[in-house]
Amino acid sequence: MRSGEVGKEVAAQHVDGFAPRTLTRAVQQVTGRTAKAYIVERIVLEAKRLLAHDRVTAARCASELGFRDPSNFSLFFRNATGLRPGTWQAATILG
Repeated sequence: MRSGEVGKEVAAQHVDGFAPRTLTRAVQQVTGRTAKAYIVERIVLEAKRLLAHDRVTAARCASELGFRDPSNFSLFFRNATGLRPGTWQAATILG
């Protein structure tokens, strides 16, 4: 897996049981977006929930979301949001 990208193992946890082509068609029909874009959005949403409400560390968040390496999760989160997980968490909690 290249750094900062959703790996096949992470995506598979969220869409187990669907053929990639079937999933892509269904998601695009319902949302107008690619399956990858939708999955990234949902993973980021869950990461934000964990960081803000459960107040877990970025490393724990990475583990709970299925990333093997916390630095890959940090890069993924930063690419998706523009902020590192810890920075986003501090800004959100402090208000």
